[in-house]
Amino acid sequence: MKKEKSIKSGNRITLVGFLIANYFIFLFFSKGIEFDFNNLNIASKDLLDPKLISFSLIYALSIVLEGIISSNLKAKLLFFRINNPLPGFRAFSVIAEDDPRIDSKALKKLYPKGIPKTPDQENAEWYKLYRKHSTSQTVLEAHKAFLLTRDLASLTLLLIPISIVFHIIIGVQVIAILTNILLLVFIFFACAFSSRNYGGNFVANVIVEEIQKLK
Repeated sequence: MKKEKSIKSGNRITLVGFLIANYFIFLFFSKGIEFDFNNLNIASKDLLDPKLISFSLIYALSIVLEGIISSNLKAKLLFFRINNPLPGFRAFSVIAEDDPRIDSKALKKLYPKGIPKTPDQENAEWYKLYRKHSTSQTVLEAHKAFLLTRDLASLTLLLIPISIVFHIIIGVQVIAILTNILLLVFIFFACAFSSRNYGGNFVANVIVEEIQKLK
């Protein structure tokens, strides 16, 4: 748990930058700022504009809601699974079999009494391996990328209803609202699928480290 908190702290700058970028996207669609592509200047119409003030509320609310959403719920949203959503539950039955770096013979030597088969057994056994190799560079990098894309996806999902509400309050045209929301939906699915891939790599890298240790 401490390792995950440390990685998330390292990802915080990226998450803050992502929120700031979404702030400017929100202002762009709500006409709160104008982009002059001739000289690349970005000017705000009014520092006291309600659109500017609304971003402070969006930022604060997003951070609070991100903390409220549990890791398990985030996994369900990203992997589109109700039961056993985390990739560790499919560590040996799916991920290990699909990864060309993992030799089935080596796995059988690793588990002479039988490779874990049920989701709970797979996740429990994989987590034991993770505790042994959590400081490995390849494992750390994959874990960091998984958590970052997971949190980016969850933040994007939270920004969708929040953006809709503030757009309506400000009185933004429907076409602009729909365009903004479609962009956020696209970002969500891009981050979600990236997180799924990184999650699989994270799980596989742990198993690869254990196999290499045996060799």
